[in-house]
Amino acid sequence: LDLSTGSVCELATTAGVQIGLSYPAASGTVSAVTLLLDGVAASTYDFSVASYDNKSLDTSSQQSNPLAIQISEDGTKFYVAGSTGDEMHQYTLSTPYDITSATYENVSFDHSSENGTIQGIRFANDPTDTTTYGKRMYLLGTATSKVVIQYTLSTAWDISTATFDSPTFSVATQISGTPRSLSFSADGSSFFVLEESDDVIYQYDMTTAWDLSTASYASKSLDVTAQETIPQGHSFNA
Repeated sequence: LDLSTGSVCELATTAGVQIGLSYPAASGTVSAVTLLLDGVAASTYDFSVASYDNKSLDTSSQQSNPLAIQISEDGTKFYVAGSTGDEMHQYTLSTPYDITSATYENVSFDHSSENGTIQGIRFANDPTDTTTYGKRMYLLGTATSKVVIQYTLSTAWDISTATFDSPTFSVATQISGTPRSLSFSADGSSFFVLEESDDVIYQYDMTTAWDLSTASYASKSLDVTAQETIPQGHSFNA
């Protein structure tokens, strides 16, 4: 951007971008700068314009019955959990968000002491280190346990460093059947659990962000029966 001439430019980007504004000292004073951010293309999150990439990842060597997946914030790590072996497994993606570039790291996490089959995985901040994402992990249990389980990772995104935090939160009062997926709000003040049999998403709030010990049912829910009678997963856009 040449601020001395008041020029305008358009920049297309698929990721976060940092824009520096400057002008030559000889150009004098710039009285005003307007930075217009139009955001992403209108087609983002629009499934009506989606097409299959012809890309897939076979996880059967590690997990033959996968039930939950998660990708790291930067797209370089991929995680799978399910009902085989009570373990979740960690992969590296050499090309971010391209699952054809995934390789198994020989890194796994045994969660059988807290829960067997896992239905949902989510990563977050450790509240004591809010600058580093991926140091807190949450797993969603089965129809038997119906709990959300909290772990801390001493190394971000490395599940081999996970330790059980003790806080768990039961969703059994609201969910009579099988909880199927788990999501959190961006600020960690709320989480959401999908129930398969009743076709309902339930909302829970935490008075301290990312701390399950402060969680309670928010008395808010969404019935999706009109759209989906056997829901298995849910997610929010950015």
